[in-house]
Amino acid sequence: MRLYCDLWVNATGDLGGLTEAAMRTMLWKSTRQPVSKEPHFTKTKDHKISISSPTEGVAILYRLDRENE
Repeated sequence: MRLYCDLWVNATGDLGGLTEAAMRTMLWKSTRQPVSKEPHFTKTKDHKISISSPTEGVAILYRLDRENE
């Protein structure tokens, strides 16, 4: 079982064995956390909201909190 797990890790490039500090260094290319520019919100013609960012490579996450409606 361990052999197949190791083969999978090597085949997929899984980073689960790295410490958080090592992964941070690899992903951030620096010791400081990167800062994203403010996102842009645009209402589309079909009344949806489009969210984009001028920061290259940024991932945009959001949550709808219906608890306070």
